[in-house]
Amino acid sequence: MIHIIIAIVNDMAKPDPVLYRALLTVRSKVYRDGYVAYDGIRYSVPRILCGQVVEIRQEGLAIEIFHNGELLARHPQALPGQRLCHLVGQWTGLAASSVTKRLREPFAQQITEPAVAVRSLSEYELLAGGDCS
Repeated sequence: MIHIIIAIVNDMAKPDPVLYRALLTVRSKVYRDGYVAYDGIRYSVPRILCGQVVEIRQEGLAIEIFHNGELLARHPQALPGQRLCHLVGQWTGLAASSVTKRLREPFAQQITEPAVAVRSLSEYELLAGGDCS
C-alpha cells in the first residue's frame, strides 16, 4: 500500500512538459532595429517582423523565438557580458542608406559675432561724473 502512494506522488511531482513550456514563454514586441529583449539581452529576429509580437522561450542553452507558432530564430544563450546576439543574414538584401541625403532641417543657425564698440575708460569716467580711479 505504501509503495502505491509513493509511486502516485512521484508521478504527480513531475511537471507536464507542455504546461511547463507554456509557463516559461515570454511575449515581446520586436523593436524597430529587429531585436527583442529577453533577460536583459537583445536577440535579433528577421527584420520583416519589426513591430510584431513574438514568443520567446528558453530551451536548455538556446533561446527560441516564435511567431504564430513558427520557429523564427534559435540563438545560443548569451555569454556573461554579451548584450546582443545577431542572427546570421539579418541585414542581407537591405540597401545601405545614403549619407549624402539630408534627413532633416538643422535646428540652429550660426550667426556672426556682434560688433562691439571699443571705448577708453575716460569715456566711462565722464558718464559716471568724475574720477573713477
